[in-house]
Amino acid sequence: MIKERGSLAASCQLLTTLGVDVVECFAVMELKDCKASKKALIVDDLIATGGSLAASCQLLTTLGVDVVECFAVMELKDLNGRQKVPSKVVSLLEF
Repeated sequence: MIKERGSLAASCQLLTTLGVDVVECFAVMELKDCKASKKALIVDDLIATGGSLAASCQLLTTLGVDVVECFAVMELKDLNGRQKVPSKVVSLLEF
């Protein structure tokens, strides 16, 4: 689970060592499963500016994971957030 800074408990570790300073990762030990040649689908509740999805893609790509697609339940189209995301984006609802 990847969340924006400040949205998780203090026990979460900031992943600045990977050059991503806008996300924290819950259960950092799960990152051991993110290996080169793995494929990933990122699921988010909302795409607004696209910053969280773009940072998540960057984090996983840095680890060698191929982000195949990003899926969001809702998208605020007027903010053009999907253009920041380097992977294919699919949203269920657009506002």
